[in-house]
Amino acid sequence: MPFQSRRAPLVLTEETRRQLDLIGRSRTEPRHRVDRARMLLKYAAGESVSAVARALGTNRPRIERCLDKALQIGPLAALSDLPGRGHPTSITDDAKAWVTSLACQKPKELGYSSERWTTDLLARHIRRCLQKERTSIAEETGPRHRVEDLDPGRDSPAQDSVLPGTAR
Repeated sequence: MPFQSRRAPLVLTEETRRQLDLIGRSRTEPRHRVDRARMLLKYAAGESVSAVARALGTNRPRIERCLDKALQIGPLAALSDLPGRGHPTSITDDAKAWVTSLACQKPKELGYSSERWTTDLLARHIRRCLQKERTSIAEETGPRHRVEDLDPGRDSPAQDSVLPGTAR
């Protein structure tokens, strides 16, 4: 008796099957979506995981991951990658817009001798602007204190104030 799969069958509606077929034959869709659509169509047609893997030139774990995802969240949703944990963005949308606006300006307008930005020149200019901004913020807010400098026996913690980046 041949091996019986314990995985649930993938049942597709006619509309979903038509959409998967279009995506599976597409030449403009991203490759991973085309591959996954083909995997789902072949499995829904009754082929085994091994037969699908052989036909598409891939491995069983890849097919199984795609099928498990399709059975859990649906076949069309399974075509796209799920969002990963990832690292939270450290640059705000306003900062991105500022860098883009800088990149759209000519370096000559900002006092540089070159006509076009190089990546290195743009990065140096951004660092200079940020350093000037940090310095002006530090001057506006006054001296910064470290926890070690706050000795209750002294009259004022400002006697030993230490700015970031300065030697003690």
